[in-house]
Amino acid sequence: MSTGRNPAAEPSISAERAEHAGEVQTSALVAALARSAIFHGLPHEALVRLETLVLQAGQDLPSRAIRETIGSAIHLIVQQSRLRGGVRRIVSVAEITGIHDGEVQFQELFQFKQVGVSAEGKAVGYHTAMGLLPMRMEHLKAEGEDVSEHLFVAGKQPPPDKLY
Repeated sequence: MSTGRNPAAEPSISAERAEHAGEVQTSALVAALARSAIFHGLPHEALVRLETLVLQAGQDLPSRAIRETIGSAIHLIVQQSRLRGGVRRIVSVAEITGIHDGEVQFQELFQFKQVGVSAEGKAVGYHTAMGLLPMRMEHLKAEGEDVSEHLFVAGKQPPPDKLY
């Protein structure tokens, strides 16, 4: 019994499903990798490493698609480093701001500034805001989070007895 349809003239549903399945698989892979630790010194290096990990996983996708997935799936990059003397510090908190000209864009919100070394040979410094409000500030407020904008004002170096 014929339905009167010409299958060759219709878009392939299986091709659309395969494309969607590939996008879902890539999103799941990026999310799994993002929950893992990626060790690099700068936010940009961490993003490049994440893209490389997706490519090494055998995903046959263009870099642009991987970057767009990363840009929409990840909101913050929190970086920890081992500094001189073995002390570990959060050294950067950066917010992903989107994609521009095919590159993932970010803005650094906070960073640790090392200003010296203690008598014990350990790095000392302080955390400071970079003076930028997060793009998601309104979202935080809408969700009922009471985040003061003062938190994001760049500060001056504290006196020596306040360094850590």
